Amino acid sequence: MTKTSRARYTLEFKQEVARLVENGQSTAAVARTLGVVDQTLFNWVKAHRQGKLTGADTQSNISSSAVFGLTRAGTGVMPLR
Repeated sequence: MTKTSRARYTLEFKQEVARLVENGQSTAAVARTLGVVDQTLFNWVKAHRQGKLTGADTQSNISSSAVFGLTRAGTGVMPLR
């Protein structure tokens, strides 16, 4: 049996995702599009509001272009390819 590692996301990625949710996109829609558990996104948004959001020092497992695509799409959600 192989051991899988947890995904690690940069602070910048988490902040951008939190901004998307705070600007009106639903947590569930953003989570589904990015392939992240919605509870995880909820925790990021909560930590962002409290000023306690932290991130990994390494690159995000999800391309930042996916997040920025969501930003450009407004309230619509862009599917990942």
